[in-house]
Amino acid sequence: MEKWVLWVLLEAATVMAIASLWILWRAKKLSKPSNDKQTDSVESDESVSIEENTTLPFNNSAEDDEQSPFKAFAKALELQANEAADVLKSLRTSDDLETVTRFKLWGTLVKAERAILLNDETEKPQAILNRFMASIISTLESVKNRNLTKHSLTETLKETDAEFIQASELLISKEELVTNQRELHGELHKSIEFAEKKLNKLKVKDTELQRLRNELKKQQDQVSKLEEHAHHNQDLKQTAQAPEKDTPQIQHSSTRHLHQLERLSKRQQAIIEHLQAQLKDSANDKGDQKEKAQQMAISRMERLANESSSLIEQLQSELESTNLSISSLKQEIHDKDKQLEAIDEQLKSSEGGVLGEYQTLSSNKRDTLESILGGFANLNKDTPERAQSISEQEKEVLNLEQMLKESETCVQLLAQELESAETENVALRERIERQTKDKRNSTNAEDMPKELLELEALREEHRDLVGQIQHMKDSLLNQVSGSTEKTLRNEYNKKSLELDRLQLAYSDLERKYLGTLR
Repeated sequence: MEKWVLWVLLEAATVMAIASLWILWRAKKLSKPSNDKQTDSVESDESVSIEENTTLPFNNSAEDDEQSPFKAFAKALELQANEAADVLKSLRTSDDLETVTRFKLWGTLVKAERAILLNDETEKPQAILNRFMASIISTLESVKNRNLTKHSLTETLKETDAEFIQASELLISKEELVTNQRELHGELHKSIEFAEKKLNKLKVKDTELQRLRNELKKQQDQVSKLEEHAHHNQDLKQTAQAPEKDTPQIQHSSTRHLHQLERLSKRQQAIIEHLQAQLKDSANDKGDQKEKAQQMAISRMERLANESSSLIEQLQSELESTNLSISSLKQEIHDKDKQLEAIDEQLKSSEGGVLGEYQTLSSNKRDTLESILGGFANLNKDTPERAQSISEQEKEVLNLEQMLKESETCVQLLAQELESAETENVALRERIERQTKDKRNSTNAEDMPKELLELEALREEHRDLVGQIQHMKDSLLNQVSGSTEKTLRNEYNKKSLELDRLQLAYSDLERKYLGTLR
């Protein structure tokens, strides 16, 4: 843009110079040239930065000035220069550099033409043109430098804004990650409290199980006592009468004895009925007293039979209820054992799995990168696009981690080399001191030059080692300086943002998993 304006102005100056030469020739031809001339002082404008102090002789005759077209043209040029100066004064507070530069160039060219006309240098105007063109070139160079400075500042501001936006995004992601981690820790504490409540409930159930076992033991003792009592009754009945052979289906031992007692009572009742019938038949043969005695005996036997049958029924009902209670207790104990086994297995799994997982998760939260890399396998890869993006992000994170590890290894190698050089330096110093002591103690003068040569060689080797270490340090600093450092920092910020997003996704999955566990 500046070159184009400069060429246009140069062409315009050439055209105007030719026009002024033609006007001068016409003016000389029409009127006689005046002998006396006086000089005018032309002041340069502050904003145009052009200095001009030229004095031109004028004729004292007012009539000759008004009639000369040469003077009229110079006056018109002066008016144009004043107009350009006024415009520049009004544009002092403006930021439009192109307009200001255009008016500066216009004023400078007009002043150059006026100086050529007034100094009568139409034949050789090169000196005046060079002087004014130098001021034009300096003005254009200042504008160019100002534009370049503005452009560089704009680029710097853009880069600073981009870095600031990236840093704010990174800060926001870190805050979200910290908030999510706090919520996750709260969920973990809630899950641990829920597991502790479950453990307390299991303790209560253990105490209830112990109580049921004690009660079952008491019931078993009562059943054993009843069985002993039934065996005792069976022994007594067997002494009275042998048990019948055609018994129904075999049940419990106490129940079988009770059935035998019931049959015995029925048999006794049949005998009593038979005796009553016989007594009725032989009523006429016996006396009244004998009949009364027999009736009393029969009534007593009936009463005894009724009591025995009622006792047998009571024992049978008690045994049946006892058998039912025993079977129900056995079934309940069996169910409780199954429930306890399931609870024990669940407790073991919860103690070994969930609590252990909570502890490992809480302990591994500080090592964020490793937990994220380990958690990639647990991410829910619903779609192939998501799986591909996750795999690509994982590769990028691994590459970044590899780069960081390589830089750390380089630094470690340099530190090791520095330490080895320092140890060699210390060893060399000790060797030198030892050799100097030996040299002082020895009296052989022929060995002195050899020791001095060895000392000089060691010093040279030490200088080489120091130079190599310095060269390695400089190369390492050059690798991480300038634009490389900026690009690496931007790339690191991007990767850290992606890592924070992955951590947020992983923590959300952990929270969902904890919700499913509860």
